[in-house]
Amino acid sequence: MSSDMNKVSHDLRVVLLGKVGAGKSESGNTLLGSSSFLSELSASAVTQQCEAQTVTLGGRRIMVVDTPGLTAKMDSNTAKEKLLQCLQFSAPGPHVFLLVISLGRFTQQERDTVDRVIEVFGQDLYMFTIILFTFKENNTSIEEYISTAGDSLKQLVQKCGSRYHAFSENPGKKDQEELLAKIDKLVSANCGRWYTNTDNEIEGGK
Repeated sequence: MSSDMNKVSHDLRVVLLGKVGAGKSESGNTLLGSSSFLSELSASAVTQQCEAQTVTLGGRRIMVVDTPGLTAKMDSNTAKEKLLQCLQFSAPGPHVFLLVISLGRFTQQERDTVDRVIEVFGQDLYMFTIILFTFKENNTSIEEYISTAGDSLKQLVQKCGSRYHAFSENPGKKDQEELLAKIDKLVSANCGRWYTNTDNEIEGGK
């Protein structure tokens, strides 16, 4: 195996997806262990275009790509154009998508966000996705939340292989380490492959 392939095998490329206000940028900062992405409470999208930040942890290069938050007013073509930028930033393709959902009612807006994401990336997205719940309070049971949130969320969790994680309102190093462990587990399950939507096929390498 060439040195270039060895380098690729130790890289990790992660893409954040979600609606406006879900906490994508803050989640990206937690994963990176730094304040790389602009993050603030806002009713409008803070991230307007895809943005990539990279850190080296444990000798491994980790790239996180933040995407613009989806809104109800955003038309399908605009959403597709903005989201597909993440594949260019994460070339040859992301190993993992983090679908960021803020804890609370799983509303029609959240369901519409998932529908738009699947419209752009296709059903193959599910096998590369971990749901990341944000703004978890200390006494909140994620399992109980999922079980009582309705069929739409339960079906989404099932489609993602029951892979999910939760960040507290003020996530720190422990949250970072636990999420990275789940990401590594998914990458291992996918044998190191990454997502690509070229001809709707999955390609990749170890």
